[in-house]
Order: sequence, then C-alpha cells, then structure tokens
Amino acid sequence: MIFAVLKYLTVANLLSALTVVGLSFFIDAITLAEPGNILIANTVLLWSFAYILFAPGSPSHAVQSNPAALKADASSLHTSGEADRARFKLENTNTGMLLFIAGLPSFLACLVLFLLL
Repeated sequence: MIFAVLKYLTVANLLSALTVVGLSFFIDAITLAEPGNILIANTVLLWSFAYILFAPGSPSHAVQSNPAALKADASSLHTSGEADRARFKLENTNTGMLLFIAGLPSFLACLVLFLLL
C-alpha cells in the first residue's frame, strides 16, 4: 500500500515537473535558470488539481442544475446512484489529498530556497 502511494506521488511530481518545463518554453515568467520559479509553478500546478478534486467531491454544475437528468440516469440503471456518488466523492477526495501531499516537497524546497537566498 505504501509503495503504491509513493509510486503515485513520484509519478504525479514527474508529470507536473515535465509540464512545467514544457510551459517554460511558452511562459516567460517560468525560467529554467531559476529553480525557485520551477518549484513554485510545480506547487501551483499540483495544488490546483488537488483543489479541483478535493473540493469535497461535489458533482459538476450540470448535474446540480438538472436533478431530473440525474434521477433519469439513476432510474435507467435501476439504482439510486447514491453508492456511485459516494464512491466517486471518496476517490476524488483521496486523489486530491494525494496531489496536495505530492506538492509539499516542492513547496518546502521553495521555502528553503527563498530563505537561503
């Protein structure tokens, strides 16, 4: 279990770092010469996705604004849909928390860099 979580955190950090390096070619504020900028962008990217997923697993606006469609979908599946919604909420919350934890090392590295410089 712990190995799977560490693997997830490593993959999330690597993908985020690659995305930031890719964005550095298009955004002048992110320069590869300054590691602080890369770490800040990495933290912002990870924590933005964490917030989107963690915002406590609420359904999308389209589902909230059209309860008749939600009821029709649930009746077509012959289930209330509550179990599925609870499972999706739990999965989103867990993934959001893991992404938040994945951003902590780069945030702490930012603090260390800015305190030392």
